[in-house]
Amino acid sequence: AAARALETVSPLATVARGYAILQQQDGRVVRSVQQVEPGERLGARVGDGQLHVRVESPND
Repeated sequence: AAARALETVSPLATVARGYAILQQQDGRVVRSVQQVEPGERLGARVGDGQLHVRVESPND
């Protein structure tokens, strides 16, 4: 039961449900649009791999 509870809050389980984790090139996780600039390249971790994306325009 404890293992199942941990699995439900795992970041990998979250991305498997359709979410993505965005990271800047230095590995920092993006938590706010204020952290990124137009043209910046990010990594997007999704359920089955990694995407390389570019910011067009962050919106608040």
